[in-house]
Amino acid sequence: MRETIQNANGKQFHAVSLSGGKDSTAMLLLMIERDMPINMVLSADTGMEFPEMYEHLAKLDEHLFRERGIHITTLRHPKGFEYLMFDEPNGNGWPGIRVRWCTGQLKTHLITKEVNRLKGELGAIHYVGIADDEAWRCKDERYPLVEWGITEAQALQTCYDRGFDFGGLYEIYHRASCWCCPFQRI
Repeated sequence: MRETIQNANGKQFHAVSLSGGKDSTAMLLLMIERDMPINMVLSADTGMEFPEMYEHLAKLDEHLFRERGIHITTLRHPKGFEYLMFDEPNGNGWPGIRVRWCTGQLKTHLITKEVNRLKGELGAIHYVGIADDEAWRCKDERYPLVEWGITEAQALQTCYDRGFDFGGLYEIYHRASCWCCPFQRI
């Protein structure tokens, strides 16, 4: 078991990453149900999500506020997707399988920067929604779905069972990522 640092008031700070997809949604719902501590839920908005994803996140935010009295903290790149794609000097161009700049600059970098700040200032524990069938992706954070042995299929069913259906996105797509994601099927 990992040793944790407590912040100045003697309490551990708990930060949850939320992409809005099935795994992170199931993790958050189960953390709430299992009465696990949650101080902050972080999400990064690319500005390119499906409308159904924004509706899903709003519904999830309402649930989080009703259950825990906190809202999702949404992070956004100061210039956004279009600037990074079209206007940035030596522009990035359209994201592709080999040059997936969008995820790094619009999501991962923002979340990592905030989590590192929270770890430095508050000794935060960071929870990430990776399912058990992708445990090989785990690094130095907490992965409740892996700890509980919950697969991607079980995570999706957990969401459906609790009334979170993503506006039907998972009935069409394998991933509920940005509408222009290079990993998305046509």
